[in-house]
Amino acid sequence: MNQEPSKTYTRNLKSDNELKNCVHAGLQQILNRIPHIRGLHLDQANEYCKHQFAAVVTYPLNGQTKKKSRDETDEQPGTSKQEEPAKKKARKEGKSRPKDDTSFRKYGPKNIPKILEPLILQHLQNEELFKENLDLCEECLNLISNSLARRTWQKYGSALSLWQKFAKDKNVKGFPALAFLCWCRKNTTVKSTTIKGYLSALRKIKFLLGFRSKKGGKTIEKIILRGMENIECRNEKQPKKIIPMDLKIMSRIKNGLRKTNLKNCTKKSVWTLNVVAFWGLLRLGEVLPGKADSFDKTSVLLWKDIEFSNEKVTLHLRQPKVRTEQSKTVVLYKLSASRFCPVKQLKKLRKTQMKNGIWGKNMPVFLRSSGGSLTKTTFLKNTNCALKKEDPNAGNLQGKSFRSGIPTLLKKSEPENMEKNLKILGRWKSSAYRCYIRNLDPGNRPVFLQTAETLLTNFFAQERNPGSESM
Repeated sequence: MNQEPSKTYTRNLKSDNELKNCVHAGLQQILNRIPHIRGLHLDQANEYCKHQFAAVVTYPLNGQTKKKSRDETDEQPGTSKQEEPAKKKARKEGKSRPKDDTSFRKYGPKNIPKILEPLILQHLQNEELFKENLDLCEECLNLISNSLARRTWQKYGSALSLWQKFAKDKNVKGFPALAFLCWCRKNTTVKSTTIKGYLSALRKIKFLLGFRSKKGGKTIEKIILRGMENIECRNEKQPKKIIPMDLKIMSRIKNGLRKTNLKNCTKKSVWTLNVVAFWGLLRLGEVLPGKADSFDKTSVLLWKDIEFSNEKVTLHLRQPKVRTEQSKTVVLYKLSASRFCPVKQLKKLRKTQMKNGIWGKNMPVFLRSSGGSLTKTTFLKNTNCALKKEDPNAGNLQGKSFRSGIPTLLKKSEPENMEKNLKILGRWKSSAYRCYIRNLDPGNRPVFLQTAETLLTNFFAQERNPGSESM
C-alpha cells in the first residue's frame, strides 16, 4: 500500500527532462516573487529558499568587467544622470545665474588682512584723540579698509607674511630691502615681478604704520578721503540721463501746455521761462526762488532787474554762480519767430501779470496765477507734464537740459569760433561748457573709422582669397 502512490506518480511523468523543466519553472516563479534579485543560478535560488531571512549576499561577476569608453552612448537603467544634483544640472543646462554677494565687495570694511589689522589699529591708538574715542578709531579703520581694493589688501597681507618669515629667519631689524630680495631669491620660488610688487606693498605698509616717506607722496588724509569716495560710489545711484533741450522739444511743450489745466498766467510763466532759459543758457537757481511763498531779493531775478528795448532785453543776475562781470549780464535779442522770441514772450508775461494784478517792480518775474513764485520743482514738473501730453514716451527734462541745449546743437554743426561763442553765450570762464555737451562725438572718430575700415577690408580680402596670405 505504501508503494502505490509512487508508482502512480512515476507513471504520469513522461521523462526525466520533463521533471527538470517543472522544477525549473517552479523555482522561476519563486524568483519572480523575490524583489531586487536578478541573475541567480538555480542552486543559489534553492539556497535562498531554504534560508529566506538570511543576509543577502552579492556575488561578483566572473572575470573583470570591461569599462565602457566615452564613445559608447548606450545608457544602463538607473544611471547617475537621474540622480544628478539640481545645482550641477542647472549649471550644465545653462540655467544658473550669478548672484550679488554682499559679503564680497571690492571695497569694504573687512578687507584688511588679519595679519595687518592689529598693526594698523595699534598705530591709530597711539593718537591721543583715538585713545579716548574708540568709535572714531573704528571709523578711521573702516575708511582705511575702504581706501584699497580687496585684492590689493590681499597682496599686502602676502607681502607682510613673507617679510615676517624673512625677519624671523635672519633676526633682522629695520627695513633691509636688498637683503630681503636676496633672501627671497635663495629661499623661495617667487618670481621677480611678484617680489617687486611685494616690495612696493611693504613700503605702503610702512606708510600706513606711521613711517614717513622721504619722497613725501600721499598723506594719511588722502587715504581717508579715498575711502570716503569709495563708500559714496558704492551707495551712489545711477545718474539720470540729461536730455538736451532743442526747438522740437520746446514746440511740443508749447502744444502740451494748451492741453493742461493750468491757468493762463501760470502757462505764460512756464513757457516764457522755457524760452528765456534756452536762449540764455540759464541756471534755474540763478532766477528762481527755493520756496513759492517767499524769496530772497538779493538772489532772485526781479522785474526791476530786466531792461527792455526794441531789439533786445537785458537780464541782470544778482548772484550768478561764476562771479565775473560778464556772467552777471544776459543779453537776449529779438527773433523773427514770435513764440520762440525771448523779448516778445517777456513783454507778454509782463502784460498778463499786470492784467491779473500780480505784477510788481520788486516782485519775482516768474509767478503763478495764484501769486506764488515758480520754483525749480514746480517749473520742471509742469514742463514735463506738458511734454508728456504731446509725447508720452519722452524722457524727463532737468535743469541742465537748458544749459546743454545750445552747446549740443552747435557741436553737431561745428561752426567756426564755436568755443569762443559758447563761452560768451553761457558765461563760462573756462572750457567747462564741454561738460554740458551731450552725445559728444569723440575727436578720434576719423582715425578710428579709417583704421577699422582698413582692417576689415584686408580681412574680407583674405577670406575671398585663402591662398593669398601664404603666397
